[in-house]
Amino acid sequence: MESGIILVIGGARSGKSKFAEDLARELGGQVTYIATAEASDREMKERIAKHQSARPAAWKTVEAPDDLVRGLRFSLQSDVIIIDCLTVYINNLLFREIGSVAETDNPSIDPRLEDEIQGKITALIQSAKETQKVIIMVSNEVGMGLVPVYNLGRLFRDITGRMNRMIAEAALKVFWVNCGMAVELKTLAKTPAQVAKELNPGLRQNY
Repeated sequence: MESGIILVIGGARSGKSKFAEDLARELGGQVTYIATAEASDREMKERIAKHQSARPAAWKTVEAPDDLVRGLRFSLQSDVIIIDCLTVYINNLLFREIGSVAETDNPSIDPRLEDEIQGKITALIQSAKETQKVIIMVSNEVGMGLVPVYNLGRLFRDITGRMNRMIAEAALKVFWVNCGMAVELKTLAKTPAQVAKELNPGLRQNY
């Protein structure tokens, strides 16, 4: 089994978590599920319980709402590790810094916060590579809707978008999930230089 990061990304209720879990089952071996969600209210408790009941009893669960590097350290006995999900992780980090929902319209958020969270994502990517395991990371695509009204919403969108790009660049494979169907993006992706060469095969000869 080739080790590396596999990013599974999609919109809400797209089937991305199910795809990640089904992939882990198919890969076989011991599986650890690193959960980032916290049972903060009744709805979240019900969602967590539903997810837990759908997972095989043999899977180990590690709760890591705000320290995924630490979560990985507790998962090294497994062959496959699922992190679900990264956007909830970003949300947790933001609210631990901001404080409360009542402060979400505060325009004076410390600009260093984004750098601090980006540093945590960089550390996560490095730790994932060092595990020499298959790490399936689940994330949401949050940049395809309207621009959020509040400053914190825009910050969340921007941080998440940059995080997804960082992880996709480091990933072995990237799957886009929509309507329960997955497409592997990394093998289809092309750089601007590749596209330019296809459109103008003699482009380099003109330099």
